[in-house]
Amino acid sequence: MPVSSLFQRRVNGFANVFAKAFVISLFAVICLFLMTLSNQVQAFASQDEVTVAVSQKTEQPLVATQQVVFAIELRSQMPFAQDFSVSYIDIEGCVVIQPTGAAQSTVAQVDGETWNVQRRNVIVYPLESGDFRLPMITVNAELRNEQGQLQTRVLKTPSPSFQVTDKNLENKGQTVLASPNVSFTVSSNIDKQKSLSLGSAVTFTYTLSADKQHVLMLPKFVIEELPATEKYVKPVVDEDEFQRFKKFNIATRSQQVTYILQQEGSYVFPEQRISWWDLKTDSLQTEVIAEQTVVVGDSERVFTVKSAANEASINGEQADVIADFKVAWLYGLLVVAFIIACIRQLIVHRHALLESYKHSYYVTRKQAAKDFTMHCNRGDYQRAVDVLYRLNQAQGNAGNLSSCLSGKALTVLQKLQAKAYANNGAKSGISQEDVDLLLQAVLSANQTNDSTGNKGFKFSMKINSHK
Repeated sequence: MPVSSLFQRRVNGFANVFAKAFVISLFAVICLFLMTLSNQVQAFASQDEVTVAVSQKTEQPLVATQQVVFAIELRSQMPFAQDFSVSYIDIEGCVVIQPTGAAQSTVAQVDGETWNVQRRNVIVYPLESGDFRLPMITVNAELRNEQGQLQTRVLKTPSPSFQVTDKNLENKGQTVLASPNVSFTVSSNIDKQKSLSLGSAVTFTYTLSADKQHVLMLPKFVIEELPATEKYVKPVVDEDEFQRFKKFNIATRSQQVTYILQQEGSYVFPEQRISWWDLKTDSLQTEVIAEQTVVVGDSERVFTVKSAANEASINGEQADVIADFKVAWLYGLLVVAFIIACIRQLIVHRHALLESYKHSYYVTRKQAAKDFTMHCNRGDYQRAVDVLYRLNQAQGNAGNLSSCLSGKALTVLQKLQAKAYANNGAKSGISQEDVDLLLQAVLSANQTNDSTGNKGFKFSMKINSHK
């Protein structure tokens, strides 16, 4: 056998042995690496245990609109890198307040092991009765291991259910506010020791507060329209305040409304009622603000809100009048006799009365015009509006001042009233041109009275005497 062939066979044999040894060694290294990795994974799972749980803090039974608190608790053996976050929570037929602010962090000992704990609250307000279920919530947690490396964990919470009863339904089938304590008050600028005049402004501030509630659940105020008034309503002011010592939230809603009284008479502001369900006594309660009456001048007219109760009262008064018809008839005869006597006196002394009226009328107009211009120049718009109403009354117009104006004059009047009573913070004044335009429009509103009403009159008993 040639030497070269023998050498080649030995080389090939050595190569085969080397290849087999390399494959066996490589396989052994891979097996050792997998065993080590498996041990590391098992150790990491035992040291990096993270759990999440959901518990209902509000006890059953529940009623609609009641605050229901769920606590999400996250536990980890590794420290938290930051507060955990949750996915958006939505429940049909409920108002859900999403968790906000910093999570509550504590440390707990469980079976001799130290756990880092974070908690967040989810607040639910069911709008109706029925069976509800909190959906599965995705919790995103960021942790740090012993080497300080950031670890991210994503967990799913359980989905607990809760039942809501319909005990807090009114007779009309509407669900009322549920709370352990509700307060409904009103304050005003009415000074009962002072008399009011035309153009006076009456302001009411309504305030509603409820414990363990949210402003989204508070009912709206009913601001009634009142005849012979101009109404200015400020925006609603809502506030949620967490009482740290009492450990619950207080929702407060307030609103201010201003009425400008434009005619003489009695103004009856109706009572306000809010029904609510008392969670302490488990009963229906009603907060009532009594009606308030404001008198302007000496007129016996009564301005109030039309309602079913008012209509029933009017019908009852009409029935009493019909039942006492004879008394009413005699009273009417006396009134007619008095009116005839007054007319006779007017006819006899008509010239003296007219001259006196003319003098007083023009003096009052002239002085009122000066006062109005002076108050506008000084920026005292409330007094300027009061002068306009007195001037309008002096001209013999007992109706609404707004109905006597039109066009740009009416726009200037509304602008003046807004600056006087709306309290909108506007500091710009009214131009002299607008002041003169409004004054001229008010003075010329009763030109018919000046040209014809003050010329005297003739009384004739003849029918169709003009023929």
